[in-house]
Amino acid sequence: MREAICSYIKGFAGFKVVGSVADGMQLITLIQNGLIPDIVILDIEMPVLNGYDTAKWVALNHPEIKILMLTAFDTEIAKSIANSNGAHAFSSKDIDPQEMEEILIQLSATQIPDEQLNLNPVITFTELTFLNWICTDKTYDEIADCMNISLRQVERIRGNLFEKWAINNRTSLAVFAVKQGVIIS
Repeated sequence: MREAICSYIKGFAGFKVVGSVADGMQLITLIQNGLIPDIVILDIEMPVLNGYDTAKWVALNHPEIKILMLTAFDTEIAKSIANSNGAHAFSSKDIDPQEMEEILIQLSATQIPDEQLNLNPVITFTELTFLNWICTDKTYDEIADCMNISLRQVERIRGNLFEKWAINNRTSLAVFAVKQGVIIS
């Protein structure tokens, strides 16, 4: 997939590929070593450091770099999390070359695609943290300890997520989170 994307970009007028990496840590290393691209294209699901965390690092350390997030998880929740971690544009992996070129042109002109202007996350950071913990074998009491909050707060978070997504048990909530690209296994 990475080679195909690089091949597309090499054919776009005014664009060139300055690096290609297999995971988020490799990208961070390249940037720390002085290679500062105008745009990075990230996959949400990458080994070592996932796309959400990589985007967050790039946005915090080099806000001038535009971020395009590609993913198999083309859901509103995944888009919201990507956006809240600094992504400027979002598309499914099956993007056609012409559409990718249009997005890259928009990003290079510092025009953020309209669908990325909603900065209100679908889930909060606390809810995201909770979702990561429910995918473990920890009890709700243990999750409360790990999150440094009360059991009552954990139950409130769980209840909010149950209501938000019309789910009524922990297993279904965990499965839903994974399918939506919220939790990266």
